Amino acid sequence: MTEQASMNFRERAEAIDREERAARREAQRAYRAARAAPPARGVSWSTKPPARPRSGGPDLEQHEQIWAERNPAATAEEHELRKMLASREEAWSHKAHGTAATHAHNARPRVGAVARLYASNTLDDNQLAYADMIKCAVDRVRDSVSVRTASLETRVDVSRRGGEFFEALGSVRMEQAFTNWRASLPKPALVIDIVVEDLGLAAAARRHRVHHKRASQLLVEALKAWPRFSADARRRIDEADLARAHARLN
Repeated sequence: MTEQASMNFRERAEAIDREERAARREAQRAYRAARAAPPARGVSWSTKPPARPRSGGPDLEQHEQIWAERNPAATAEEHELRKMLASREEAWSHKAHGTAATHAHNARPRVGAVARLYASNTLDDNQLAYADMIKCAVDRVRDSVSVRTASLETRVDVSRRGGEFFEALGSVRMEQAFTNWRASLPKPALVIDIVVEDLGLAAAARRHRVHHKRASQLLVEALKAWPRFSADARRRIDEADLARAHARLN
């Protein structure tokens, strides 16, 4: 191929390339113009006829008045709700962070873990009463031990409240029943956390790494066992045993 023919070929190629770029630019301008243009009125892909313009009618306030006249009970409920919300906002307006609803929710008294289990039918009436007895036993142990320890089995009475040295016989029996009952449990800490420390069932299950169904089973079985240990303590401990125990301390 001669030099002249080579130059002619390059010129034709460059001309074709310029024409193609110009065609692409024109197509892009047409696409942008089509997107920017407002849609034609009444033209759409839907087969439904265009919506008819609304005729003049009552405004929003009139609609609300008509609805209130037709629904007086619902209107009164809405009025009370608005008053309650306004009162709540005013009561918690001094808080810099958080919503009034959040603060009001946190201020409500919390239902205990055992009470929630009773409400959900996990515990029956007897088991609820046993849980209350166990909590009373633990409270008495903690109140009567001068130096509180982590072990609830520690029971050394050195107090002389009101000049009285002898404890009530029922208290000693209850504390002895608790000690024996706790020693018999496979996971005593889990049950104590729920009954005494007011820890929720799911939270106690996570803390002690058991399934929540297993935690529920352990709790129910432990509460069912309480009457047996309580009766055994009443049978084994009498006034003579209490007197001998206090005599050894002297």
